[in-house]
Amino acid sequence: MNKGISPEIRITKNFLERAVALDVPNVGCLYGIKEHDYVLVLGFSIEQKLNPNKNLQEGDFHEKASFSERNLPAGLTLCGVLRSVNTNEEQNQKHKSENTSQLDHHVLIVCVRDETNELKAYMNINNKYVSKTYQVVDDCEVWKEYLHIRVKGRLPITCEMSAESVVEAIGSLQKKVSSDMLAFSHSKARFYLSGDQVITGTTELTSSSTVGDLQHIYSANSETITAKGAKHSNIKKWPETVTLEMLKRPMAEVKPETQVRTAPIIQYVKKHYECLKIWIHIDGLSMVNRKSSLQDLYKCLQKSVKASLQLSEESLIKQLSHDSGDSSRFSLPLPFHFMPKNFSHFVTLVYPKNSKDDDLSQIRSVLHQQFHLPDDKPFFRRANAFVFRDDLPKPFPLINPHEGLNPSGVKGGEVAVVRGLYSYHHYMQDRMDDDGWGCAYRSLQTVVSWFRWQGYTDKPVPTHKEIQECLVSIGDKPSSFIGSKQWIGSTEVSFYLETVLGVTSRILSVSSGEELAYQGGELLEHFRTHGTPVMIGGGVLAHTIIGVHYCNETGNLKFLILDPHYTGVDDLSIVQSKGWCGWKSVEFWSKGAFYNLCLPLCPVLI
Repeated sequence: MNKGISPEIRITKNFLERAVALDVPNVGCLYGIKEHDYVLVLGFSIEQKLNPNKNLQEGDFHEKASFSERNLPAGLTLCGVLRSVNTNEEQNQKHKSENTSQLDHHVLIVCVRDETNELKAYMNINNKYVSKTYQVVDDCEVWKEYLHIRVKGRLPITCEMSAESVVEAIGSLQKKVSSDMLAFSHSKARFYLSGDQVITGTTELTSSSTVGDLQHIYSANSETITAKGAKHSNIKKWPETVTLEMLKRPMAEVKPETQVRTAPIIQYVKKHYECLKIWIHIDGLSMVNRKSSLQDLYKCLQKSVKASLQLSEESLIKQLSHDSGDSSRFSLPLPFHFMPKNFSHFVTLVYPKNSKDDDLSQIRSVLHQQFHLPDDKPFFRRANAFVFRDDLPKPFPLINPHEGLNPSGVKGGEVAVVRGLYSYHHYMQDRMDDDGWGCAYRSLQTVVSWFRWQGYTDKPVPTHKEIQECLVSIGDKPSSFIGSKQWIGSTEVSFYLETVLGVTSRILSVSSGEELAYQGGELLEHFRTHGTPVMIGGGVLAHTIIGVHYCNETGNLKFLILDPHYTGVDDLSIVQSKGWCGWKSVEFWSKGAFYNLCLPLCPVLI
């Protein structure tokens, strides 16, 4: 970054919302991207080890920060300081931060807690913080400028099962990564990137091409994630990601100056020890400007691989320090990427493969504190891991098909819809012919998918047979029920949720479809408080309610209905235009049918 230029400060809307919600006093680290003409602030972590009421000396944040840049995509860096203060302390806190860093263009953001919750920004220019205006940008604007590059692969280590040997083995791998031993490719895009060259099977990519050019070729050659041309515009909020495969180059291709020339030394040590021989799973992320050259991309990919190795090393050492000589407790470290709601960046964590979620609760609790997240819902369970488009099975159910629908048409009142993501399950999916009897099973599958997407469970979406087996096991149905085409209702749905997921439900009963006109307030409160899909059964039909628009003054009410009776392909345009997902009035329900509603309640956990 040119010291002669005073860059702009850009912050994301998500960052702004999270920062103004901070308690007082608080101090934290800012993370973002430094460009030559601006600093883009994407997120922050609260640092409990730093006293917000004391002067911070140079290096404090790098040395004492408990959250590491290794857990962020390569390209993001520590770019400044965040302080949350009372109104009369703002100038005092600014002066306390004067010595936070001697780096030019480090950012200081002070959130002044008063009736306006004003956010003030400063930049370190020539060792003095100068007040700066800032620009607020949306995530979509950021993703238009930056692309996420994901690298996947494996690297082997063989060493003695001790912390010292693991550090040495991982360090050796990191040195090899730095020596350009790796190459990155995507076969369908006919692209191969090595340390000093770009090899492609297309004229659209050359050594002077940019990351944006690579993305264009990648998109053109990637398979669709849905069957028969199904459209998933409802997941357009997902950041665009290019996934590359990590390859090991033959030593003959590596530049001579990067190869270590040594005489062979053989050392024989006779002793008994346990040998650790595993493949380290590499799953690294980089956040790269689309205008960057492919040579610059290679350096960023190297950094993400080394960070992935370092996170695995930390996991291995932690396990070895607690195994008390019991090697059977050792478990392969696996990386997971998370992007909680209102975050503008990924967080990468490594969990041991065989560890249980309860064993990791303390780690998650610390993360909740660092990111100022509520402690009543999960964000960093493995089931919360971000699902990349390339990881989705093909075909895959539509996700949140209600997004993009026209307004309900109700004037005034309040709209409340399902919170988070869910999958649309309906007749004839999964090569299962359940037309005419499986609507409640499909509604239950949609409900379970919601709990999976939000990280409350890692249990898979159940098959019809698995639902039947559960009901038989608890004594609700006879053994002949398994394999039958018998219907289930809201009560059975609640039994399954409690037995398999540990989720409690409320059962709401009405004597006719007309009486549903008086349940607008109940449903509104449910979606505001819990946000889970509601299964409703009446007569011979079952549906899923995923939202309401209710005006208390006029009594006008419409239901946002997800209809499991659809038998076609997973095409969003058909589902929406034909009303399989849409707003319905009270007349949608049968006047002569008795209805039971199953309203699942959110568990309190992290």
